[in-house]
Amino acid sequence: MDGKNVDACEITKKQDVARDAQGKWKRGVSGNPAGRTPGPATSVLRTLRAWCESVGLPKLMEQAEAGDGDALRALIALGIPKQKPVSLPVALPGGPDGVLAALEAGEIAPDEAKAVMAVHLDRVRIKEIEELEQRLAALERAVQEKGSER
Repeated sequence: MDGKNVDACEITKKQDVARDAQGKWKRGVSGNPAGRTPGPATSVLRTLRAWCESVGLPKLMEQAEAGDGDALRALIALGIPKQKPVSLPVALPGGPDGVLAALEAGEIAPDEAKAVMAVHLDRVRIKEIEELEQRLAALERAVQEKGSER
């Protein structure tokens, strides 16, 4: 055998030691212990960000101030994130009928009503499961009692 085959076998043995039974790398060990080197993609992103901050945004702001609607929309999209609705804690009416009544009266928002109704439905499902468990346990007891009578 030549030296190349021996080196390849040694490398394979080292890799086998660094991997678990399923062939995955063990924690703290990888095929590239030095890690990923910062490459051109990182430097391109840094350059692009610097250009956007120093040149791109000021030009966009000038265009928006000059009346360009597209530039204004772009600035608004960049500067103001989409708002998520925030629910303030309020006393909600009990039961699904109360929630529907509060929704119809405009006391709560539709998304709040949906969330509260989901809670009510989950409670109903939990009660159904508990009742089924109780009925199943009663049936099992009845079967065991019949079996012990024979």
